[in-house]
Amino acid sequence: MYNYCPRDRLLVYGSTVVDTAMMYPCRDMEIEALDFVIDRAEQVLTMPRDQDLILDAANILRMNDTWLYLVSDSGNEDALRWLRVHFPHINIEPCTFYGGVHIDSTVTVLREGVVVLNGHRVNHQNCPRAFDGWLKIFVNDVVPQDFYQYPYASKWIALNMLAVDESTVIVDRWQTRLIRDLESLKFTVIPLELRHSRTLGGGFHCVTLDMVRDE
Repeated sequence: MYNYCPRDRLLVYGSTVVDTAMMYPCRDMEIEALDFVIDRAEQVLTMPRDQDLILDAANILRMNDTWLYLVSDSGNEDALRWLRVHFPHINIEPCTFYGGVHIDSTVTVLREGVVVLNGHRVNHQNCPRAFDGWLKIFVNDVVPQDFYQYPYASKWIALNMLAVDESTVIVDRWQTRLIRDLESLKFTVIPLELRHSRTLGGGFHCVTLDMVRDE
């Protein structure tokens, strides 16, 4: 595998970095390109590779002391239990609304109280409890991006956005309806394009990684 999506590989929490046991063992070597992140960490937790734990870091959405954990092909119950042991102070809410890989084409938190949800996978019945009382923006379709030969990501990679701060978000420029909706909520939208998002399997959130995260 290529190291296009560092968000898949490492889980950053404050000055702690979790070296996850990824679904595809061939991706373990991607950490070699991220040694500068490891070197800056005060603590590195390495998930065992011999205990049937499976976790891609992108299966987790972090919201301060609450994490959403997508139970799916790329994150199993064993890894969830391991995280609960090592982060006992974190409220980790398991989600089962999508059986594929990674949570960041399904849920994007824009700021406290506002979340964008993939309406093809999430509804009011299976929506995480963490979003009770929040403004929920359900997106029921997107403008599909083109790809070369084989789409490593579905069209829903178009929902892979990056919230820069509480009022600024980077969005795929072809999602004009979503952009209008966000601007109506007073967000500053930066419309950009990653031409190879579907070919390489990663959007704006996937291809970035926070070096240090406030706990």
